[in-house]
Amino acid sequence: MPRMKKTQKRSREGESSVEPPPPNHPLAKWFHAHENLIFYELRLAGRKEIPPRDKYYPELTCIAYATLGIETSSQYPNDFSLVFMLGKDTYKLHCSRLSRIWNLPLGGCLFEGGKIPMEDWGYNKMRAMELFNLTQNEKSKIPCQPMNDEYRTLLYLITYVLEPRVSGHGNVADEDLVSMWAMVNDIKINWPYLILHDMLRLKGKDTSGGIGYLCLWTRIFNAIGIDLSNENVKIMNTRSRIDEAILHHMGRGKEEQEQEQAPQREFRGHPGSSSSS
Repeated sequence: MPRMKKTQKRSREGESSVEPPPPNHPLAKWFHAHENLIFYELRLAGRKEIPPRDKYYPELTCIAYATLGIETSSQYPNDFSLVFMLGKDTYKLHCSRLSRIWNLPLGGCLFEGGKIPMEDWGYNKMRAMELFNLTQNEKSKIPCQPMNDEYRTLLYLITYVLEPRVSGHGNVADEDLVSMWAMVNDIKINWPYLILHDMLRLKGKDTSGGIGYLCLWTRIFNAIGIDLSNENVKIMNTRSRIDEAILHHMGRGKEEQEQEQAPQREFRGHPGSSSSS
């Protein structure tokens, strides 16, 4: 089984005693508490994978999902961290570090898929359907076929990468319309925030739900120093790539330009936060 390097790991101090997993279980070393192992076996193990276009580690990703959480600040909404456990070690990655690991822009609207934020986006479902040349069929579905290639590529990015799902890629869901509306209207979205909340949504699904963000988890494992040499790995083909035009719709091009003009600027949440955690 993989070995964890000493760097970037934190042990939980002062916690109450918990029941450890059975020592003879093949995954025992990855779980601090038996209840997390049970959650993994009942809700996560064996789920259908929403495959990325790169190598990924399905078993280790499901193990990380079992203890996934988000730490937020009531005083600073833009300050949040991803938290999970492997074995007895707790890993906490601040949003500024996640932005660098995932190469996604930080800042903008704190938007959860399909939920319109307080800011006025000028969004209206019928107006959005007209913009994307969409109509609702007799089954109350919105087929994506009438859309042009650019919009269909955006839909692919949303349903396979940013807000992945197992099925229904031929139809446009309400949350897809909201995300596409924001992207084509240059509304800046805090993508790490959206993705973390979508991860929690996936974690809460039953076994029929899929496991997404596999390549993003691979980046996390590499960044925190997990030895993956002996871990179960799968490799997908790389025929489909997200080009600069798609990243431009996400605001990535503008973000990189701003960083070049002002390299000293970095999101740090509030004075008490740490971007290296």
